[in-house]
Amino acid sequence: MRQSAPETLPARLYSDTATYQTERREIFGRTWQLLAHESQLPRPGDYLATHFAGYPIVAVRGEDGTVRAFHNVCRHRAGPLVEDGTGHCAGALVCRYHAWKYALDGRLASARD
Repeated sequence: MRQSAPETLPARLYSDTATYQTERREIFGRTWQLLAHESQLPRPGDYLATHFAGYPIVAVRGEDGTVRAFHNVCRHRAGPLVEDGTGHCAGALVCRYHAWKYALDGRLASARD
């Protein structure tokens, strides 16, 4: 008995903007995604910032040792909290524009006008 080849997706779907936006919303926005291995953030305050599926993301190890990920955006004026890449922050993520400070667990710790 001869088996038929599996059906594949039409080639246009691999570069179609509408398909990407649907996948971004329905898949990447609703499920867990691997951003980094926890060994890349060994100490409290270590962070890794990147873009994933068009979203700016920062993963940071908290004072309690837990790795958390957040949108890398200050809620005041939507500026980035840190530049893409890796680094270390001493106890808080601080927006460079107006110095809003976020604790490593994501809480807004202080906000200046």
